Amino acid sequence: MTPGADRLRQALRGDRGVSHVVGFTLLIGIVLMGSVLVLVLGIGLLDSLEADSEAEITYSAIDTTEHSLETTASTGQPQSFPAEGATYRQDGEVHIAWYNETDGISGGNESVEIDNLGAIEYDVEDGIVVYQGGGKWEQTDGQFRTESDPDISYDGQELRLRLLKVTEDDIQGDEGVAQPNYDSDLPERLSEASQNATSKGYNDMVLVIQSEYHDGWADFFSSELDGQTDVTVSQNVQNPEIGPGSDETVQVILENVTDSSADFWIKEDHGVISGEDGENKHVGTDDLEFKATIENVGEVHEEQDVELDIGGDGGPSINETVDLPGGEKTNVTFTLEDPDDHLDQGEEYEYQIYTDQDQLDQPGSFYFSPEPEPYLDIDVPRVDGMDASNEDDPVETTEEEVTIEVDVTNTGGSNLSEWGSEMGELEFSLEPDQTSESDPYDLEGETWVIEERDVGATGTATLTLDLGDLYEGDHEFTISASNGDSATGYFTVPDGIEVGDTEVVVEPGTEVDVSVVGTEVSAEYDWHGSWRKDNPAISVDVKTQPVDENGDSTGEPEKYWDTGWDDKNLNTYQNRWEIWESSFTVEERSSLQLEATSYRRDTCHSWGYKDTVEYDDRYWDIYQCDEDDLPHHTQSNILHTIEADTDSDTAGVRVLSQENNHLPELRGGHYTQLSADEVLERDGVDVEVEEGEDGEGYLQLDDHEYIFVFEITDEPSSGQTADEYWQEAFGEGSDDPNFNDAIAHVEITPPEGGSLDPSFDPGSGSGSDFGPGDESHREQGNISENNIDVGSDEIIIG
Repeated sequence: MTPGADRLRQALRGDRGVSHVVGFTLLIGIVLMGSVLVLVLGIGLLDSLEADSEAEITYSAIDTTEHSLETTASTGQPQSFPAEGATYRQDGEVHIAWYNETDGISGGNESVEIDNLGAIEYDVEDGIVVYQGGGKWEQTDGQFRTESDPDISYDGQELRLRLLKVTEDDIQGDEGVAQPNYDSDLPERLSEASQNATSKGYNDMVLVIQSEYHDGWADFFSSELDGQTDVTVSQNVQNPEIGPGSDETVQVILENVTDSSADFWIKEDHGVISGEDGENKHVGTDDLEFKATIENVGEVHEEQDVELDIGGDGGPSINETVDLPGGEKTNVTFTLEDPDDHLDQGEEYEYQIYTDQDQLDQPGSFYFSPEPEPYLDIDVPRVDGMDASNEDDPVETTEEEVTIEVDVTNTGGSNLSEWGSEMGELEFSLEPDQTSESDPYDLEGETWVIEERDVGATGTATLTLDLGDLYEGDHEFTISASNGDSATGYFTVPDGIEVGDTEVVVEPGTEVDVSVVGTEVSAEYDWHGSWRKDNPAISVDVKTQPVDENGDSTGEPEKYWDTGWDDKNLNTYQNRWEIWESSFTVEERSSLQLEATSYRRDTCHSWGYKDTVEYDDRYWDIYQCDEDDLPHHTQSNILHTIEADTDSDTAGVRVLSQENNHLPELRGGHYTQLSADEVLERDGVDVEVEEGEDGEGYLQLDDHEYIFVFEITDEPSSGQTADEYWQEAFGEGSDDPNFNDAIAHVEITPPEGGSLDPSFDPGSGSGSDFGPGDESHREQGNISENNIDVGSDEIIIG
């Protein structure tokens, strides 16, 4: 929280050392000093009055005199009155002072003295009746009783003070005449003192009356002001706040009678005056200047620190001392030197202005840039809508098009359209990890242009790439501005290969190398005293089936006829070490599948004895079909076939990969058959196999390297699923299924990237609105206006 904000909150909630706000009506003459009467009684006339006047006549004369004086005071018209029975007493010294009680009178005050209030005294039976200052008292047996109150009242909200001054002069005849004295300066002195007190913020008041009739005054004040807080009535005061002290002195102190104060109001925020006219922005490194009009709408002349804060907590703060009398206003300039040391380029900042009592209803805002030219700030790299700034977590692309986005903000001091197109040029570089070429996508020298970007405006620039033109693997891209900075992001292109249990899905342009590396299907038995080995014919076909992005088929499987061994019997003893190889390129997104078929023993024309071989100290008679004599692919000839169709639940084949590399059994099912590790680890195949304690194998395959294993001498039980059949192969025993009847080795090379032709969208963005703040719309002044009306008439009786 800023100091200015703290001061403002204190002021608005009333923490000002004043308990309440009091309207103050000080009636002087007709208002404050009801009238200053110069009562011309004439001593000679008074002495000639009959001493034996009746009491009734005396009281009537007193009433008539009181009425006449008050009528003159209220109307300003001369009034006659009976002077018979009256004695004038030159008595009563009055002091009225405004001050602050906490500082005392010596701390500053405004005061007025009435040196002779005057009194008219009438003798009555057992006492006297006294008329002084507008009040009437009767003294009997030494005790004063108030007969008529002076026109003085205070209810805690409004003070009414009406004192009537009586002055002696000569009279001709039995009657006196009361008339205003227009030459008196007392009203002006009271008015000036009151106004000065308000301006100086004097909120307390003291009234001191020294009078022979002090007991009457004390009785009245104690009764009239009883129960009022912040009021003190004292009698026999020897050391009053002002004026002489004595046993005849009465003092009345009224605290917080007014609440005069200064109130600094932000009349108008003119905003940034060091920038261009009409635009609340500052360009360059010269001093940053703001201007505001401050008005003191309070009554008190005061000096305050007015504060301008930029950017909230932690931002720069500027204080200017302002000295203003009540009702005056002035323009204040706030200066921030070396703004580029405090503010960031191209940022919009809010600012707030504080006085002790006020702040802007809505903060102002301005734009800052030390650069006069356009400057493009490149930020927030994204790929397919996701943050791409983390090199350790590149975005994986999933769509056919790769969308690269960056936010481009003009943080300079001019609109881009005001300069040449060179200022808006962007360059794009893209480096894949899979190649060492310096510019594999042929992007060097290519530029894209942003024609328009206003000061402070942010727009999203977009480059769209075809996924099929990109290398697989991680990529690093950088977008840089010719007159600005750059941003770097990261994404990865998946190889497009999806490995299923029975198939491998590849993208268009993928190169496929397929090798059938082993077929081990035979029946071995004792034949009339010799050993016989029957090898049924086996074929392995390569098929592809078009699929969509979800892996669902969009067409029928098609056989690849150019393998070179599609019409061969691959299960002959003589060619057991043969590697049947073929390569091709996939033209569309496809499922790669292998279909293996075993045939009945005597379904080829060449079936019969072929040779006798020695194997482990035993001779075997070999019966088989010739390599070039593959039986017809008919239902009657087929023993088992593993069909290739992505829509079928094929149970007799499994695809092994880096992630799923567990082979159920390595050893052959019969005496003379090769084991799986012998087939896979030999030269030309080079797949390392780790044998577990259970005799099962764990294949060490590279990325994009796969092994198809087949079970083509057995089939699942009725109702058995493909997964259940595969799990059965991991059980104990050497019986089928063991998935080593035929083994194929597949290596895949994803398509390489080529020249790119990105599409470009510069994006658009409107500039921010900068402007001065909105001034306060609260009621003018932070205090209630004092109801003070000061004036006087002085009355002469003659």
